[in-house]
Amino acid sequence: MPVAAPFDPLYQLHFASRITDKPNESSDYEDVATFTYKRDNTVGYFCKGRKLLFGGPHFLKCYHYFRNNSFTMENFQTNNHALKMWFERLIRLTPLKMECPPLFQSINQALKEDTVMFENDQNPLKTIMQYNNGYYFLPMFYALVKHYSMKTNVLVDILKTMLDTEFYPILNRLEQVHENHMAATIMDFTINTIYFCGNNLYDRPPTMREKLDRIVQDSSRAILSVCTNEQLHKLIRNIQQRHFPISVLCLCNALKKPNRSYWNFLSESWQEVTANVEIHDHMTNLWVAIRTFLQTCRESGVNGGPDDQIVEKFHLPSLISTINSDSIMERKTIQMDRHKWFIRLKDGMLDVLTGHIGGTVPELYLSDRKLGIQIPRAQLMKLLSEDCPLRQLYKILINKTFFLRYLKQLFLDQTDHMLDTLREMISEEITDIAFDPYALSMLHFYTHLCKYMSFEHDMFMFMLDVLASSFIATNYERKFFVFKGITSNGKSKLFELLGKVFGGYYHNIQSDNLKPGNASSNATPELASLCFRAGSSRWKSWKEN
Repeated sequence: MPVAAPFDPLYQLHFASRITDKPNESSDYEDVATFTYKRDNTVGYFCKGRKLLFGGPHFLKCYHYFRNNSFTMENFQTNNHALKMWFERLIRLTPLKMECPPLFQSINQALKEDTVMFENDQNPLKTIMQYNNGYYFLPMFYALVKHYSMKTNVLVDILKTMLDTEFYPILNRLEQVHENHMAATIMDFTINTIYFCGNNLYDRPPTMREKLDRIVQDSSRAILSVCTNEQLHKLIRNIQQRHFPISVLCLCNALKKPNRSYWNFLSESWQEVTANVEIHDHMTNLWVAIRTFLQTCRESGVNGGPDDQIVEKFHLPSLISTINSDSIMERKTIQMDRHKWFIRLKDGMLDVLTGHIGGTVPELYLSDRKLGIQIPRAQLMKLLSEDCPLRQLYKILINKTFFLRYLKQLFLDQTDHMLDTLREMISEEITDIAFDPYALSMLHFYTHLCKYMSFEHDMFMFMLDVLASSFIATNYERKFFVFKGITSNGKSKLFELLGKVFGGYYHNIQSDNLKPGNASSNATPELASLCFRAGSSRWKSWKEN
């Protein structure tokens, strides 16, 4: 019988081992096993050295790789008894069946590999789309349409078989979006959008250090399975692209050079990189977090991580220079905060095509500027439904016949309050209307606007067009309005109200910049940028006595 020695042997014999994605071409190694990754059907190879060596954790690394990634493999073929035994034993302990449509099997597999919290989740895609009442639903939907290159109605039919019935209204609205609008919306979405959403189903971290620790924890399986320096480069590169991507932003009509910006995952917005040292700091902090994680694993007795040789040979500046050069080569020309259908509110991103409020992702290219209003997501869908009483109320209020009847009624009844007369007339038109806060707000706005427009219907409708052109996240129509009138007739008050509603999207430029004779031979990029980027700007108020 074998006798257990009281001490570890002085030397351990082993064969060099590695896992690659290419057949072995070196005479020092031989391929002893092949397998296929479920995610993308690529082939992996297990290579074994031909010479016995002293010391080293190579075989433990391979075992650790199998232990953590066996569920990602299939069609495992080998004549090596130890490898075959390891794989078959681990496969029996791993749940393989996923409760989702066959189309989403590969993405769910990738999410299970990418994030620890999905390790025992049979349908990560459903979990993400239904998280917090659909917080990331729209980015996920757009990314799926782009990833599978399918028609919107086809994806809607598939999702209806997977999601709960409470998501049917938003799916029905997406089905009505025009194909051209959908094509423009999904242009920048990729599979990384899905990974990003899956990695952010947590409370927002208060500090970058906590966020980095969370990233490393989610990537622990991949980090501990790294066997080569090239795999380590690829791993950190994927983390960088997924969690804080860097893009070159070229603002139209800004008269500025393109700015390199990075995604700040704490504020969920883009921030300009003022110096290359910021990129270096992000990557350095991430690398320190990974090294700390590996050191902790070694101290706690966890075997199988990358050895010191790989860690010490990793060249961080070379990876950073690659990221910078790639971002410059790609040079995405995007329009920050000028997408026609995306507006940031206090409680999330509003898609004006669907009326859905949810979370922001890098592909939306929104800054941290927000509207000064907050709309409950559940309430908004009710307001946008076809049978909503507010739609009927709006159609009545803009009708010219009703407008003239209202003016006549004010003269005949001589009521003490304009609002009371309006409420009585609306109650006659819509018998079962309930004057909720939104309906009362519309009536208040209507009475004040009628008064300020001196009950001139054409001017009233023109003012509605002016306001409607501002209530969109861009000035792409290049409209320029001049307001004039007697003193204290509401011009300044109107813009004060707009400033409160538009919040960060509103900007007030100095009127001196528009005076005659103030021209200069020097360019004023800040002025041009503000004029074209602001959703609503106060151009100038003309006052005449």
